[in-house]
Amino acid sequence: MALNLQGISLWSEVLGICGDTHRGVGKLDEAKKELEESLRLREKSNSTHLHETWHALGKLYRDQGEFSKADSLFDKTLKFREKRFGAEHPIVGKTLTEYAKLLRIKHNDAAAEQMEKRALSISEQMPESTMT
Repeated sequence: MALNLQGISLWSEVLGICGDTHRGVGKLDEAKKELEESLRLREKSNSTHLHETWHALGKLYRDQGEFSKADSLFDKTLKFREKRFGAEHPIVGKTLTEYAKLLRIKHNDAAAEQMEKRALSISEQMPESTMT
C-alpha cells in the first residue's frame, strides 16, 4: 500500500523541515529541491504557513550566495510575521536574526545591528521557561 503524501498539506511541512535540515548540514542541492517543492505546494493550497517556507528559502539562498533572492524573502517573511504575530513575537525575532546575518554578509552593518538589537530585545522579553 502506497501513501499519497503529496496530496496532503502535511507533505509540504515535511518537505520544508527536510529542506531546512539539509541546508543546515550543507546539502544545498537537496535542500533547494525540497524547499522549492514545499513552496509550490503551499502556494497551490494557499497555505497559512507560506512564511515558514519563505524563511527557510531565505536562509538557503543566503547560504548559496543568492543575496537578492534571500533579501526579498526575508523582507517578505518579516513583514508577514510582524503583521500576523506582532512586532515583539519570538518568531519575528528569529527572522530578524537570520536577516541580520544576510545584512552582515552584504556589509550593511548598520541595518544588521538594528535588527540584532531588536531580536535581542524580543528574546529578553521571553519567559525563561520558553527558552529551554
